Parts: sequence; structure tokens; C-alpha cells
Amino acid sequence: MLRNPFKQFKTYFEEKTIRNWDAVVRSNKELEAAVDILNMIERYGATALIVGGAVRDLLLGDEPHDVDIATNMSLDGIENLFNTHDIGKSKDFNIVAVNHKGFQFEIANFREESGTTDNRHPDEVKAVDTFDKDAARRDITINSLGLTRDGVVIDYQNGIEDLENKIIRTVGDPQKRFVEDALRLIRALRFASKFGFKIDPPTRNAIENLRDLIDNVSQERIRDELFKIAEVGGSQLAKFIEHLDDVKMLEKILPEVKALQGMEQPKDHHPEGDAYQHTIAALNTSRSKDPITNLAILFHDIGKATSQDFKNGVPIYYGHQHESGKLVDQVADRLKLSGDDRDAIKFVADNHMIGYQLKDGTMKKSKILVLRNNPYWEHLKDTVYADIMSRGLPREDEYNKIVNTFDEVQKTFGKKEAFEKKMSALVNGRMIMDLIPGIKGVEIGRIKNQTRDWVVSKNFKVTPEEVNNYIKKAGMMNER
Repeated sequence: MLRNPFKQFKTYFEEKTIRNWDAVVRSNKELEAAVDILNMIERYGATALIVGGAVRDLLLGDEPHDVDIATNMSLDGIENLFNTHDIGKSKDFNIVAVNHKGFQFEIANFREESGTTDNRHPDEVKAVDTFDKDAARRDITINSLGLTRDGVVIDYQNGIEDLENKIIRTVGDPQKRFVEDALRLIRALRFASKFGFKIDPPTRNAIENLRDLIDNVSQERIRDELFKIAEVGGSQLAKFIEHLDDVKMLEKILPEVKALQGMEQPKDHHPEGDAYQHTIAALNTSRSKDPITNLAILFHDIGKATSQDFKNGVPIYYGHQHESGKLVDQVADRLKLSGDDRDAIKFVADNHMIGYQLKDGTMKKSKILVLRNNPYWEHLKDTVYADIMSRGLPREDEYNKIVNTFDEVQKTFGKKEAFEKKMSALVNGRMIMDLIPGIKGVEIGRIKNQTRDWVVSKNFKVTPEEVNNYIKKAGMMNER
């Protein structure tokens, strides 16, 4: 059996060996398990390669994740050799999943695809014997690479050179590639944003010309692309938004963000520019790789597009944070966000003005404590950092003062569970009903909240008798 079954194609492809291949394999258990699968398949006389993003990442010096495998072994042969299962209708596309040494791998046949009636899925999928045909149907050149069990990279589409020159280019005709699968329109932009690569002009022009095809892509797929770039970092998400805008797709995918363009802001508060430029600047100053945090930064000011007013000729945006919260619901409905993700982003949008509220003295200690004990506090804190630091001036002290104030209040009153236990011993609904006979439900809640605020304002330095007297007085005020 040939040790390298690709040598016969040497005149048609480029190859490059991963340096210190054996050490690289030993250092990564997932990669080690994948190489073991290649060895098992090749012992039965077939050819197998690691393909796609894992190869690209190895050449970039990054840890490979989600290692995929392609082979000319039949699906029946794969199923006889491994315990396999389907992922959805993956078997219709000659793909099965294999669990091996604690990792799950997708194993696909080398294949050709033809036709599309929905601009998302091929009408026909046909297994082929060689990787050159499989590589020719992939989306962009840097994702079209194969890797042998010996660490040799197989490149039929000039992917190695494009990787070295930092270019995003489609495999073959860009028009054809994007018509085959419209999701590739934003995938190409995501990879350019993730790696900081330039987009090949014909590829970029085809994206703009075919941008309406994105209407054929489900919102869930678009959401997934947003999450994938948001988890890389804020600056990469900012670049993705700028790429979308450059090819006139931003208004189609995120019209709420596009609407921020031209929403001028007072230059003394926002020297970075209008609300859109502020949002991009905030993303570029984000320190987080949490996708929810970076999406919260992206959406924190979208309410400015619907709340602009003027005072003495100067644009103002009173209450824009609550308008942002409403628009987050609109975005969440469209993108089908989970309830938890929606709540987290909306919480940030509604409360990102805490610095101003602390400064003007309108925020009670009780509100500070509620926000600090909220499970989404870290998202809010990191968004406030990006919001403050985006304005181009040294503002670390301003941010630190906000965070220290919130931390000190929590330190004084405790985390949520301890606080509620201590507070419920002093004031609760049953106590209010006993002290104010005949009180109605709505008023019970009002007096309870009013009393809790008062107890917090006193730093819990109150006696049960003082609390009882406060409740009675509040009830008397209600009767008047």
C-alpha cells in the first residue's frame, strides 16, 4: 500500500508538511483520535484526510477544534468499522458521526455536489474517489485543504498561498459558489473578520451583487454566524459589521444597527462620532470573548435610532436605553434567540446608563444591589467598560469608580440569597397584612418595596420595632 496515496497527483497539487507533526498530534487528544481514525481507515485500503478548518488552524499555529474527516471509504464500510449515528439528515449528504476516544467526528465521503433549488442545499450529492473533486466544491480556498495522517497538507485550490497572503477567496467562480449556498455570503465575511484577512475583489463584488440571496437563509443560521464571530472578540465583530455594511447587507441582516448611522451625538461626550461609530468603537474596546457580552455591546444603543430629540439644536437621546430594550426584543424575535440570551442582552440595554445615574444621584442603594446581584451583571459590567472607554479619553478611573461602588454595596448587604434571607426576616407580606388589616394585594407589594428600600438606605441598621412602625406609617399615608 502506498504510504502517501496522493503522490500520484503531485503535478496537480501543492503540499506542505506540518512541522513537528508527531509532537503536534501528541499535544492534542482530539487530533490524536482523528489520526487514529485515519490509520484505521487506511489499513482497510481506503484513503482518509482531516479536512477544512482544522487544517487551516494548524497552518495558522492555532489549536484545531471540531476536526472533520473525509474519505473514499463507502458509508457501509465506515459503519462496519465504527459505531456511527446520523446528525439530522446528514446521511443524505454522505456524512455520518463517529464517537472515538471521547470525541465526536463527522466523517464524510469525498463528494461532488450539483444543482440547488433553495440556494442552501445541493439537489444532488455524489460520492467520488479522490479529494481533488471534493476540494473543488468547497466554499473558500483556505477551507479547502486536506491533511494526511503523516502531517502532509494537500492543496488543490491555492489555499496555502492565500493563507500566507491573508486573502479570502472562493474556490473557483464566486458567483457559482454563492448561488450554491447563500450562507457562504456571510461565512466569507466572517472568516475575513476573524483572521483580519482582505477579501479578494471578485469575491467581494460577488457578495454585494448576490446579497439578496441572504433572504433564502434562515434566521437561525444568521444568528449562529453572529455568535461565532462574537465569541472571537469585540473587534472582530466590529469588523464583521463593517464588512456587512460595505457590501450593503447590514440593512438586510441588522437594520437596527444600520439605523444608527447619522444619529449625531454631542462631540463633548462622544468625540468618536455618531451612534454607529460609537458602537463600532465600543466593540473595538471590548475586552470580552463572551458572545453575549459582545452582542450586548452591539445592541446597547440601538434605541438611539428611535429616540432622537434636540435641545438648543443639540441632539439628545433621553430614555434611549429603554428603547434599546424594546428593540432587543425585536431582534431576539427575528433571530430566535433563547430566552436566557434575550434576557441578558435586554438587561444590559436597559441598564447600561448606570454611570450617569450614579453621577446624578438618582440610583438608590436598593437598585444598585438588585443590579449587582443580577446573574447578568458581568455582561453589564463589561459593556459599561466598552461604552466608557470608546470615547477616546483616559477613563479607567471613571469605570473603576462605578464598579467599586457596586461591589461595596454588595459587600455591605451580601449576595442575593443571604440578602433575601436577612430582609425577609425584617419585612414580608404576611407581616404587612398583620400590621395593616384589610390591605389589598397591590398595596402590599408597594409598601413591601418601599420598606425594603428604606431598610437598605439604613444599611440594615434598624430594629424590628422600627420596621413595624415604618410599615404602619406607610399604611396610614396610603389611607390618606
